[in-house]
Amino acid sequence: MQYWQIVGAGPFKLPYELTVADIALDGERCLVLLEPSRGEASSRVAGRLRQDLLIADCELKNDRLEYFEPHGIGQKQGSFIFPRLSLYGETVVVTDFYDNSSQEEDQLELERVESDRARICVQLFHGVSAASLQRTNSLCASADRIGGGWDVEHLIVSPNAKFIAFAGRDDALIVGRDYRKDGRGPEWLTNGE
Repeated sequence: MQYWQIVGAGPFKLPYELTVADIALDGERCLVLLEPSRGEASSRVAGRLRQDLLIADCELKNDRLEYFEPHGIGQKQGSFIFPRLSLYGETVVVTDFYDNSSQEEDQLELERVESDRARICVQLFHGVSAASLQRTNSLCASADRIGGGWDVEHLIVSPNAKFIAFAGRDDALIVGRDYRKDGRGPEWLTNGE
């Protein structure tokens, strides 16, 4: 096993410091998912943490994983969302994981409204590099619709990224089907709701 130090190839022209949220690698590509660093004053606006999400290309060299110029892909709903990154061929998938118990303590009151109406989302992008990524679809369901919460083990993306399953804490299941690249929402199969 080998450990790789993660470093930015910057400096980058951003008003805040970055931290790595996730990394995805396959035989062709290396991508890094980034967000503003929680511990830095520059990551706050009026006391609230910035929610920007960025993706950068990366490569392994000289015993380091080096990432390059980040490109914005959107924003999280709040500090209680922990995004994950995965690759399925030329499809890049960014998945939200909802965990209010791990939210920054000073953000609880500031983000109460967002927390109350939280949705779990899977965003799909197509492209061969961070700069060329184009959003092709976004599948979302409200957190309270299926059991009041979400868990990392209960979200499944099929190997070809055409089907996505959400499962709640009460064993409810919603499966997105009829994947569309035109941005229209999916039809849903549910367990009776």
